Amino acid sequence: MATMWNGIKIPQKNDGTALFWSILTVEDGREMPDGRWFHGKLRHWVEASQEGLSRVQKMAENSQFKAVYFSQGLYWKPGKIAGKAGIACLPWCWVDLDCHNHVEGWSSMSFDEQASFVAGECMGAGLPLPSQIISSGRGAYAVWKLTEPLWNVSKRKSARKPASVIEALNSQIQRKLAHIGADARCTEYGRILRVPGSRNWGAYGAIVQTIWDSGMTYSVGDLKASLMPWTPEEVRQYKASKKARLSARKRRSAPVVDIVAERDKRTAGFTQRKHAHRIIEDLRTLADLRWSGRVDEGFRDMFGHLIVSAVARYHKNSSTLLAEARKYADDLIDDEDFESHNSTSVKLLEAGKGYAYSIQTMRKLLKVTPYESPRLFVLSSEEEKAARQVKSKEAKRRAKGVLDRASYDAKRSSESLKATRPWEALGVSRATYYRQIKAHEATQPNRKRA
Repeated sequence: MATMWNGIKIPQKNDGTALFWSILTVEDGREMPDGRWFHGKLRHWVEASQEGLSRVQKMAENSQFKAVYFSQGLYWKPGKIAGKAGIACLPWCWVDLDCHNHVEGWSSMSFDEQASFVAGECMGAGLPLPSQIISSGRGAYAVWKLTEPLWNVSKRKSARKPASVIEALNSQIQRKLAHIGADARCTEYGRILRVPGSRNWGAYGAIVQTIWDSGMTYSVGDLKASLMPWTPEEVRQYKASKKARLSARKRRSAPVVDIVAERDKRTAGFTQRKHAHRIIEDLRTLADLRWSGRVDEGFRDMFGHLIVSAVARYHKNSSTLLAEARKYADDLIDDEDFESHNSTSVKLLEAGKGYAYSIQTMRKLLKVTPYESPRLFVLSSEEEKAARQVKSKEAKRRAKGVLDRASYDAKRSSESLKATRPWEALGVSRATYYRQIKAHEATQPNRKRA
């Protein structure tokens, strides 16, 4: 892994302290001493430093691990999970190539031939030459190192994260190399790749290693100019026109006040309005996980339709339905034909009907993945909801002072006669102590229960 930092520095925080890599190790599953099953996957947080590189290299060389992966982004601090959240900066762009499934004769090529092939395909697709090409055992991945790392910090909390630029660049590279097996799922900036120096046991123990190193680095501006289909001026014009459209729409739409819905806000327990807005909040979470906040083309109609269907659960005025739904859809989807796309929902509401999708149906329509499901609320699976309820009840019991089973058993054991041994304090044997208690109970009159 140390070779990947040739020509660039490992980023640090402003105060000189280290950032962190997320390292995933995979080993054979096994049964633990307590009877639980260990699946074999373990997350490690390693300081991004020269000492950290040595530690990662030792993991890569450890024959106990069947695979070792590292995060492409560096994190501010260790976390419970490793995804997009918490990534501080990104040192390069990348593409994962499954060439063994798309390029005839790939497995029989030498490393030099594989590197020449990938470099030639990059040049033929109009891409800059990669800084490095790494053989991953069966396929390969290529990186384009940045002269300066891209820090994932926005001036405004609500603004799109700068790391989304890396995702956009990765997507452009992937599209241009799709014909040789570029993986569209590996463009997110929270992804992991195999550590150079580790072994790929899925490819008969082949060593992951660098097979091309041009030593070239690029600025983000250079990569945007060579990869993105729009110029900076076109992007500025698009944003200005979009802002003007939104402003015009806000000026011409009258303020919508739904008295019933406003009353619903203050009603305890389940209401259709609360349920609808929990669905919309889950749609917002999905958009954040998949596209950093803005729904991508291909899913806009579906997200817009589900937002309108959710709002129609409590908003029964067909003339203002779309204006109400617009308030929650405008920051998620960019759809100039929003009204025409959702005209059927308006007609159904006029007839006193509407779409009523089950949670299971919405999950299928949205293609919710196992990675996304635990982060959702209403749109999570029944098993996840049940586990969440158990955890909530457990927390309430602990807050009331109810002990958990282990603590309760420990307390009973510590307060039992066997633990306190009162006969020792009295200076008698245990048998004598129990005989005296029995003799005392025999002298007491029997008490009848009322």
